[in-house]
Amino acid sequence: MSRWTMPITLGVLAAGVTLLATSQASGAAAPSATTPLPGSDPAPRGFADLSSLPGGVDEWTGSAFIRRATGLSDRDREALVLEFVTRGAVPPSLLQLRPVTLRSGTRSLTAFVMPDVLAVGTDADRFRPALTVGAAQRALDALGLMLPTEKVVRATYDQAEAKIPMRAFGAPRDSFARHVESNAAIAARIATAGAAPTAFVAGHSKDYVIGGPRRRHPDHIAIYGAWDAQGTRIQMSSGRAHDLGYRDYSQRARGMAPWVIADGTRREVADVILDPQWSAVLHDDNEGRVTNASQLRYPT
Repeated sequence: MSRWTMPITLGVLAAGVTLLATSQASGAAAPSATTPLPGSDPAPRGFADLSSLPGGVDEWTGSAFIRRATGLSDRDREALVLEFVTRGAVPPSLLQLRPVTLRSGTRSLTAFVMPDVLAVGTDADRFRPALTVGAAQRALDALGLMLPTEKVVRATYDQAEAKIPMRAFGAPRDSFARHVESNAAIAARIATAGAAPTAFVAGHSKDYVIGGPRRRHPDHIAIYGAWDAQGTRIQMSSGRAHDLGYRDYSQRARGMAPWVIADGTRREVADVILDPQWSAVLHDDNEGRVTNASQLRYPT
């Protein structure tokens, strides 16, 4: 298995994002495993030693997050998520980014995505927080990642190792207890599918997305995806139903690398999506044209 690395900084902690080249990445030529990508580091830098953090490992698992977050205000709970992220209490497998191939006409490229949505804790004991989009953006910023386009969300689902159907819940949709229940349902469905906790999975949550919807509706969140057991997409369009402060159990963040491999060359996502010849490979035309890089992120 080829392995490429992209160095990032998690607060005071140096960490590495590993790009796993598998047989799924067939669209663009993969650089040699011995030749680092432009601007990359040839060796991973590791993650936080949770035993060295205040309180030791037991304070930085997913279960510990649930315990520590119970009873907090929404604002303080999101601040706790960011503390976990910046201290490096993130499942290491999440930062082993997986390649997904996207095509339009004769052009293709490879993007790199988290194998599951953003979580805190460990590989064996993780919590997938449902965040407001501003908090999700801050967490991905800390990891050196960005949110995906609708087309990347579809490619991620199509090329995932295991397709995990979303479990829907009724009101109250934004209570912390509902978030916890949804997280447990995702873990149970991954296990039922016979997938490892670290597997490349998709389908169980709606994704925050960037691109054209950000230009059309800058004061609203754009959400997309989640699939049912029959393989039907639940969120058919990113829409404009909710303002930037809205959050519920179904909405989560999956990070992607801010660059892709196109024709064997590393290119920044912003460069590709603003290039008239390449934009359609990464971004659906019907989403609306992206006119500047600010439409590729949310205000924090």
